[in-house]
Amino acid sequence: MNQKDSVLKHFFRVNERFADLINGTLYQGKQIVNFSELEEVDTELIEKTKDKNTANRRRDLIKQCRKDETIYVLYGTEFQSTVDQMMPVRIMEYDALTYLKMHEMHKKIHPVVTVCLYTGEKAWDKPVSLHEMMEIPEEMKGIVQDYRINVIDAKEQEPLVYRNESVKEFFELVHDVHQLNRKELEAKLEERKLTSPEAVECAAIVTDCRELNKLIVSDKEGNRMCQNFKNIIKEIKDEGHAEGMVEVIRRMNNLGISIELIALSVAMNMTEVQSILEEL
Repeated sequence: MNQKDSVLKHFFRVNERFADLINGTLYQGKQIVNFSELEEVDTELIEKTKDKNTANRRRDLIKQCRKDETIYVLYGTEFQSTVDQMMPVRIMEYDALTYLKMHEMHKKIHPVVTVCLYTGEKAWDKPVSLHEMMEIPEEMKGIVQDYRINVIDAKEQEPLVYRNESVKEFFELVHDVHQLNRKELEAKLEERKLTSPEAVECAAIVTDCRELNKLIVSDKEGNRMCQNFKNIIKEIKDEGHAEGMVEVIRRMNNLGISIELIALSVAMNMTEVQSILEEL
C-alpha cells in the first residue's frame, strides 16, 4: 500500500467516517448505515496460484455491517490515487476472494459491496465495468456476464451529501485543490475556518498540496496531534517496537509527512527530527 492509500485507510478506519463515506457515495446521503453497526474485518485474502501455492491479496479496508445482530452486508473500500485500466478485474477478484473466504469460514455468504475512492487529479477515463474492457460481438452481448464497479472521484463529490464534518471537509478540500487555480485556492483557504485537522492533513497528503500543509502547520501551535498520527503511533506501540519514538518518526517520514508536521506531532524540534532521520 502506498503512502497516500495508507493515510486514507487511517482516516476512514474510524467507523463514523466510514459509515458517512458509504452513505454519501452509495446512498446519496441517506442514513442507511449506522456507524455502531460496523465491525472491521481482516483484509487478508488467499488466492491459489497455478503451481498450487498460495498468494496473499490484501484489501485496503473492509467492514461488516450487522442489522439485528445478523451480518447483512460487507462494505469494502479500495483507495486509488492513479487511474487503473484493470480496476474492474481487480475489484472482481477481491470480491470473489472475499466470498470464498466467507464460505470457508461460515458456510454462508453475505453481499459484498466495494467502493473505489479515487483521489487523483486526472479525470477517471478508464473502464468501470468488464464490458467496457472488451470488444463483444453483438450476438454475445446478452450472454457475457458484466461486472460494474463503484468508482467515486473525490474531486467531483458533492460535500453536502456527507454529514460527518471531517468527511465533508476532506471532500471540500480535495475538490478545491483540483478545481481552483492557485490564487483562488489561497484566497479560499485564508477565509476557511479549520474544523478538522485530520481531514486537512489527509487531503494535504493525497493531493500533494503545499498550501494545505501550510494551513496545518499554522494550526498546530498548541501541539495538537491529529488522529491519523495517533493511529500510526498506536500501531507501532501495539507491534512492540523497541525503538519507540524513532520508529514513529521513521514511519511518518515513509508516509511522506513533512519534517515540520513530524516535529509538531512528536513534540520535538525540527533539528532533532532531522538528525534522527539522517541516522536512519
